[in-house]
Amino acid sequence: MTRADPPRWHVHLASSGLTPTDAKALRLKWLTPAAATTLLQTTFPLETGGIHFPYFALDGSVDPAVCRVRLLPDPANGVDPNVPTFRYLQPPGTPPRVYFPRTVDWATLAKDTTARIVITEGEKKAAAACKAGIPCLGLGGVWSFQQKDLGVPLLADLAAIDWAGRQVILAYDSDWSEKKEVRQAAAVLARRLAERGAEVRSALLSSAPGGGKVGVDDLLVARGAKALHAVLDSAPAITPEHAETADYRARFTLVKTLSAAYDRETGTLYARKRLEDSFPDEMLQTVGPTGRPTQVTKAQYWWQDPTKVSASKLVLEPGEPEITAKGDLNQFRGWGTQPERGSTEVWQKLLHSLFQGRKDLIRWFEQWCAYPLQNPGAKLHTSVFIYGGQGVGKTAAGLILLDIYGASGRLIQDREIFSSFNGWIGETLFCLGDDLAFEERKKSRSVIKMLTDSETIEINEKYLPSYRAQNRCQFFFNANRPDALPLDPTGLNRRFMVIEAPTARPFPTTWYTKTFHEWRHQGNGSAHVHDRLLRMDLKGFHAYADAPHSDAKALVVATGQSGVEAWVGELTNHTEMALATVRELYDLYRSKTQDTRTGIGAFTASLRAVAEPLGTQRVAKDHLSLWAIRAPEHWKKTKPKTRAERYLMERGRT
Repeated sequence: MTRADPPRWHVHLASSGLTPTDAKALRLKWLTPAAATTLLQTTFPLETGGIHFPYFALDGSVDPAVCRVRLLPDPANGVDPNVPTFRYLQPPGTPPRVYFPRTVDWATLAKDTTARIVITEGEKKAAAACKAGIPCLGLGGVWSFQQKDLGVPLLADLAAIDWAGRQVILAYDSDWSEKKEVRQAAAVLARRLAERGAEVRSALLSSAPGGGKVGVDDLLVARGAKALHAVLDSAPAITPEHAETADYRARFTLVKTLSAAYDRETGTLYARKRLEDSFPDEMLQTVGPTGRPTQVTKAQYWWQDPTKVSASKLVLEPGEPEITAKGDLNQFRGWGTQPERGSTEVWQKLLHSLFQGRKDLIRWFEQWCAYPLQNPGAKLHTSVFIYGGQGVGKTAAGLILLDIYGASGRLIQDREIFSSFNGWIGETLFCLGDDLAFEERKKSRSVIKMLTDSETIEINEKYLPSYRAQNRCQFFFNANRPDALPLDPTGLNRRFMVIEAPTARPFPTTWYTKTFHEWRHQGNGSAHVHDRLLRMDLKGFHAYADAPHSDAKALVVATGQSGVEAWVGELTNHTEMALATVRELYDLYRSKTQDTRTGIGAFTASLRAVAEPLGTQRVAKDHLSLWAIRAPEHWKKTKPKTRAERYLMERGRT
């Protein structure tokens, strides 16, 4: 630090618009790490000093028993200032108090009910507002208006103020609506002040342009007192019925693009009428448009409440806050396990059994599992299918991954895959399709391709308009038979890694029912696998590459084909022609197989997997739609005249 550099704590105060002169008036002082350790009586030596905030009574006298310290980590000492450790501490055993900045005559103001009082969280914010001529109290925390353990609903500091008829504005940071604890605390405080006759309002501070939170002090520094006055003057009232519906504001978020209420507890989306019909009995008394008392449901009140939490659209963004910087509602609710170093021997033994010792396939599978955990939100274009005997552990591997993904993982059955309502995929990062059958094979292929390969997907929710969302889901299917998954020879199969598990259990039954179960639950096994996958080396794994080939995949393709698909798959063995029309090939197929049930449309659909349509062109006196059976890339580049000559030559015509 040079002689011209201001102390770090002065720089910190300046970020809230406070000067050294203000600090002197507020009797702030700097504590060294040793002094802070002594004052706060910590059980360990503090590595950083902090700003000492003394607390004052209504008459401005210092309360020697209460203070708080704002710790300021020093990067020069190797302490990362961005690490969310302790920020504010106070001496142990001291009660919560209200912070009255000494720049206001609180003794007089406490009796003057015409004066508006603002309440915020934090000493600096309160001091900054008071400096701007806005009387503002500071709470040490959003619940620090009470002493719940002693049954004190409102601190004596607050009870000493005459609230009857006074306008009070709660001015918390702009991200308060994203935090359930803050919303609930604000509602309780509002109710307790309203019980004392206060007219309570809630200031709606806007976030910073980049999405960062904004407090009272930030707004003052960025835009001045006039801007803060404008926010306070437009603050909507928190009426008694508003306080009674705090649980609804904590639970539901309005998704504007869908005109729907999102239930944070269940993940359910409600259209307005459905929400009101679902909660018809929760009534409250309010004032109608004519000023007369009326009864409405909480759901009806919530829809009209300007302070309810709103978001633009639904997204799934791992690692982002509940309301993203773009103002969207993030459906990601955190991982299901906390990564923890520990034994993964049971997991590795299970994989060795399922993959029958194939180390190359085991490595690919673990890298496949690891990639979306190391790159949250990434969409792999490959999926996994394991078939084999019952009770050999096919589902067990998927259950470990479900544990890791938590609320973002889903176990599905056929009916969900083929349902016209697919809202589940918009909130899912990992899907375990357990013992699926895929009876409708043609439909199954198109649905599976859409789910496993599409970057975005059309979401349909009952009673709501459809919308397009990112598809971030990875798919793991298992079944008892190889023909359960309908893979075609050239398209979908390249996206699947197929594994043939043992037909019988390689371990005693007790290994699955006891050893695996205890390791997974009592031994925290899923958290150990989570840690293993986060540390997995991804060298050689490519997110957009095709899945590795296996003999099991070839068997699945063969057993999953219909008669016409199998015949078309070997088309070059049935004819020497390089060019042909669909009608010629269809007639050849029917003459060879005697199949009278397959129509030309279904035949053409199968043909697209192995042949290339070249379009309609003139051949002699006819106009024919030719298909390239051999060397399709070559025939796509040749001139129509050359194709016509080859077509006629193959048929003995010139």
